[in-house]
Amino acid sequence: MVSGLIEQAARQPIRIGSYEVDDHWLPSVLFGYLHDSRRFDEAANALRQIVDAAAGQPAEPSVDLEQSLSGLLRAPTEDAVASMESSTAVVCGDVSAQRDPGWYHRNVEASRAAQPVFGPLVNNISPCAFWPAPVEPRVEVHNATPVLIVQATGDPVAAYQEGVGLHRTMTASRLVTLQDVIVHGAFTVRSSCMSQAVETYLRDGDLPASDLTCHAD
Repeated sequence: MVSGLIEQAARQPIRIGSYEVDDHWLPSVLFGYLHDSRRFDEAANALRQIVDAAAGQPAEPSVDLEQSLSGLLRAPTEDAVASMESSTAVVCGDVSAQRDPGWYHRNVEASRAAQPVFGPLVNNISPCAFWPAPVEPRVEVHNATPVLIVQATGDPVAAYQEGVGLHRTMTASRLVTLQDVIVHGAFTVRSSCMSQAVETYLRDGDLPASDLTCHAD
């Protein structure tokens, strides 16, 4: 259904209130809801509104959809610009990115069959393609610093295996796994098991005796 909406938006932008959402913006609108399973009800409601609007029904966005559309389609606030600038500087200044726009275009097209909704979004070109080369060598992480790593198995932004990989390279670390939860930012979830491990580490510097698997309360 969603891929059909995107095809429709490519032919004619979908009007929702004062906003016109085309095939470039629709995946971004939906992706913003998927960082946290606690927002899935909002995601379903937003999709219902978009489907109704695409069918020609008058549609005014709900409060959360209005915020999403405004954040994407209106001029960004100073705070939003500062946040984007700082995160982009960190990501793009770490390692060099592919410079050839054609490389991104090929990846976008190759992703469409298996990932028609979000494939083009996540494979598209970013500011890093135009960023100056890093001024420092790439940081290679491999040490025995005793740190606590907290990772949700369903993180849609930083995949769980990335947390596992970091845990392996930081040989004195402990990994706290938040099991069967879809969220980016595991510590925002209520879990007494996870909270105890994190708060003890922050307060006393003490790690759990072994890796932990925690669940949401």
